[in-house]
Amino acid sequence: MMHEIWRVLENGGIADIELPTYPHPEAVQDPTHYSLWHRNSFMYYENKNRFRDAFERRSSEPVPCFDVVLSEQEGFVLKIKLKAVK
Repeated sequence: MMHEIWRVLENGGIADIELPTYPHPEAVQDPTHYSLWHRNSFMYYENKNRFRDAFERRSSEPVPCFDVVLSEQEGFVLKIKLKAVK
């Protein structure tokens, strides 16, 4: 998902993402959810973040890169706004 978002955005393009975040039951009960997401999950795609740097060293392909423009949690819903860095 992160690769596709990054691929279709131009440099500086914005992605607004809203998703149930762990530990909300909907984050884990739906069998179509292949992975759980938390605010910290996005650190692996965040520009100038040591987690992204480590992830990219282990990856066989380029790791998407974003600046986090906004991150807020309302109850069990995570709202995050990412700006593509290319």
